[in-house]
Amino acid sequence: MRKIFPVKIVYSFLLSKLRPDIVEVQEHKMFLDSKDSLGLSLHEVYEKLKTIFSKKKSKKK
Repeated sequence: MRKIFPVKIVYSFLLSKLRPDIVEVQEHKMFLDSKDSLGLSLHEVYEKLKTIFSKKKSKKK
C-alpha cells in the first residue's frame, strides 16, 4: 500500500511527527537518528534472530 505515492507521503509525514526521539530496547535507552534507520520506533528489536544468536554466544563465555 505504501507504493502508492500519496499514501507514501502521508505515511512518512505521520511517522516523522509521531516517532519518539528515545526508545527503550531490551532495558537500554537508545537515541534514534533523524530517519530511524533501524525502525526501532516501530519494532522492539532490529534483526531479531541475530540478536538472539548474539545473546546466546555472549552468555556462553
